[in-house]
Amino acid sequence: MESQSIELVDSNGKLHQAEMRRWDEAPDNEDDVLIEIAVGDTVFRGASDRGYFHAFCEIRRQLEPLGMMPRCFAACENVYPSPMIESMGCGEKAYSLTLGKQAETCDLVEVFDTSEEMCPVSVDQQREFYERWIESL
Repeated sequence: MESQSIELVDSNGKLHQAEMRRWDEAPDNEDDVLIEIAVGDTVFRGASDRGYFHAFCEIRRQLEPLGMMPRCFAACENVYPSPMIESMGCGEKAYSLTLGKQAETCDLVEVFDTSEEMCPVSVDQQREFYERWIESL
């Protein structure tokens, strides 16, 4: 199990600190990865057999109705893993995609890293961008 701090931004733009814990093998199902994000006394959980990115999407779907979005690459509109990346490891990396351009190794980002210029979006918006990217190739 790994633990790290993560920032969440609310609908008013205010930042909140949360604690994220990750398991490469979920305690109740070793075929899944597991992520927990603790915000105050509330814990959000997501698990997936496809890796951290998809487990994190489960948590993001729980946070979205509360007006909260994580500030990390996994929540950016143009970041998405390829099927090959998903099959390797636990999905700690994904591609930063550009419409009309094939993704390359140099486009890989750590999904839980952050940068100042990032703007998180909903899971649906991110998926829509990914589909537009595929069509643009």
